[in-house]
Amino acid sequence: NRGFHYFQARLPAIRRSAMGSQFIILLDGDCLRNSCPPEFIENSFGSLKPRNICIRFAMQEVENWLIADRDNLSNFLNVPLYGNSKSVMQALV
Repeated sequence: NRGFHYFQARLPAIRRSAMGSQFIILLDGDCLRNSCPPEFIENSFGSLKPRNICIRFAMQEVENWLIADRDNLSNFLNVPLYGNSKSVMQALV
């Protein structure tokens, strides 16, 4: 768990990488403090958030939901569920 400060420090690299990859970013809802999710996203990315970055805030047990919906997650990440190539679980790490 690298946390919110890691996210903030890596934001420029995430923006560059998002030019060729899809990202799903899960942040702890505690990082919102007194702001709402859209306000937080705009403060982090400005009005130029790449379209292929999906940001979600974990409020309660989101990791269980994410792993339980492996079919849609594998489609979003464009990785197979099973096989010798990169799997959904490896893509999450």
